[in-house]
Amino acid sequence: AGGRGKAGGIKIAKNHDELIKGVKEILGKTLITKQTGPKGKKVKRLYIEEVSEIKNEFYLSCLIDRSTSKIAFISSTEGGMDIEKVAEETPDKIIKVWVDPLSGLQDNQIKILADGLGFEGDLFDQASDVFQKLYKCYVEKDTSLLEINPLVRTEDNNVVALDSKFNFD
Repeated sequence: AGGRGKAGGIKIAKNHDELIKGVKEILGKTLITKQTGPKGKKVKRLYIEEVSEIKNEFYLSCLIDRSTSKIAFISSTEGGMDIEKVAEETPDKIIKVWVDPLSGLQDNQIKILADGLGFEGDLFDQASDVFQKLYKCYVEKDTSLLEINPLVRTEDNNVVALDSKFNFD
């Protein structure tokens, strides 16, 4: 479910002791977010990943736009935020491209997304790889929503997907 961080479902540990403490605080507990409903969801497993030194956070998603019968890529420089709030308050910070499923994700569409997020040079190549893999996964797995939030640029100039949401039929 989205909103895990705001609900206390994401912990940052600086050492092994803090990791064990965080695991005990979360595992087996009921996490309540806007997306779980008031009953929440019991935490049955944890994903532990290396801490990233984050320079910038971005939002990236792929979903079906029923009004156009195309796949919409939606991105924003405002990753880590409630994307609905960003769209409502600052719609100019939302970048969209529509992909025809018959022709697939095109180079010019990748450029629009990358330019909108400020990815140039090596960052462009890394972001392009992420966009292409996101699209491939979306199509191959019959996905209804595939979201990366946040997609980050690290201090050492790498593009990394830190968290995602994946809905499929």
